[in-house]
Amino acid sequence: MDRFIVHHRDRILGTLACFERVIFKGHLPMSHPTGLETFFSSWLGLKLKKFKEVAFHLAGRLKEHVQAVTQQAGRPYQYLDRLACEEDFGRQIAARDGVARGLICVFGAVEPVQAFRLAYGDGRPRLCSDWRKCLVHYFYLLDPEFGFMHVRRPTWVPFTMQVHVNGHDWLARRLSRLRLVFTRACCEQMIGPAFRSGTISANC
Repeated sequence: MDRFIVHHRDRILGTLACFERVIFKGHLPMSHPTGLETFFSSWLGLKLKKFKEVAFHLAGRLKEHVQAVTQQAGRPYQYLDRLACEEDFGRQIAARDGVARGLICVFGAVEPVQAFRLAYGDGRPRLCSDWRKCLVHYFYLLDPEFGFMHVRRPTWVPFTMQVHVNGHDWLARRLSRLRLVFTRACCEQMIGPAFRSGTISANC
């Protein structure tokens, strides 16, 4: 890209840069074994041997809640065998249904996640970190500030969350609010075109 800028420097008024993806990660205070054990004993008043039963119950509650939310919003919920092109599916659904703001759809898929399991050994049972497969929900949205984005939330304890923001969508919305004229192009379209004066070309 630097060679391109140098080669066309007489036609370029300026350059813009942004992150392609920004990921925010969130977790509950019970996201480590000791915290979750305290939650079970002090807050729920349960013994650890009930962990798996309670975890399955909470996972079912989350699945029911997601399906109820999508139904109330009139948006589709779809289970996917794999998530190779889930972002493309989300954009296609938004375009098909004319979604301009809010929830687009929710995808569900079984994936490995960082979770907990009950371990037995000397003394009492304890919780330890482990990888396991569980149902993961992907909420795709159109936000007025950040544009096309999604939230990833596993249904298994400790319910970690990731918010994925598209930096190019955010930049495009900022430029539009500033009433700047720009052309948004895909990566393969960025090779070779001459930039016209007064036009900003942004990679999407």
